[in-house]
Amino acid sequence: MSDVISSLRVRPWDPPPVPHTSPGTPTRWARRSTLFLRPRRTSMPTTREHMTPLELALSDPARDSELQRCRQLFDEGGVTHVHCQYVSVQGRVLGKVMPVKYFLETAARKGVPFGYAVAGGLQASLAGELLGPGGISTREGLLVPDLATAQILPWDRSVARVFCDHFRSLREEVGPGEPEEADARGNLKRVIAAFREETGLELRTGCEPEMSWFSGPDAIDRSASFFPDWVGPSYHLEHIAEMMPILKRITQYAQEMGFEMIQSDYEDPGQLECNFLYDNALATADRLITYR
Repeated sequence: MSDVISSLRVRPWDPPPVPHTSPGTPTRWARRSTLFLRPRRTSMPTTREHMTPLELALSDPARDSELQRCRQLFDEGGVTHVHCQYVSVQGRVLGKVMPVKYFLETAARKGVPFGYAVAGGLQASLAGELLGPGGISTREGLLVPDLATAQILPWDRSVARVFCDHFRSLREEVGPGEPEEADARGNLKRVIAAFREETGLELRTGCEPEMSWFSGPDAIDRSASFFPDWVGPSYHLEHIAEMMPILKRITQYAQEMGFEMIQSDYEDPGQLECNFLYDNALATADRLITYR
């Protein structure tokens, strides 16, 4: 029996169950934090073929060289903090921010705890239950920083950002160490890999992002822009000349982050279209999130 007990993970700090009620249903009970009573791994697998996707990602031989590149980039750039970014299924940019020392020594090597419910966008079902594994519990997976995406933010050079992939915890009973199904960026990477395997081709995408710029204290309330709704403002150089300070700053920031900017134009009052060159689908998606 002692052998069985020693192989179990018990979390005595979990709070007791609390009542949870839904309209029209009897009182029921739910835990705010899950009590884990399941075998835990005492050592890493000896061969990569027995590792989970999470373990493979953290033990990738190329990770050491990428981590060294990040360390040099951050040291030379004077970075003090790192944004670990995650893109939700709603397209929201979520994540955590941490001192650069903690990122390099811990987060980049072991991952970043990140709640399943948070990763799912904190959306509730009609019954009032949070979507995603664990429901209202505080169960967490791990964000694994994709170190190849580490870049310094040109509008605040003391801060760097890195995109992350979300994995299920190794303590989960179902799919331990597997990619989390709500991870939009991770799903895109798997789709790209499947496309390459099936066709032998590289999936490339491009986009033409447009945005409207507003001016004045009540611009949002009145939808005021740099120019009134004149007839035929599109591509008029007089209009775009007024917005050149904004356009030049967009271009500068984008180029510093590796975008190949190609052309811009004025579409409608206050509306700019700034295009960058197409690339592989993952790079284009990352750039669009950064651009936005």
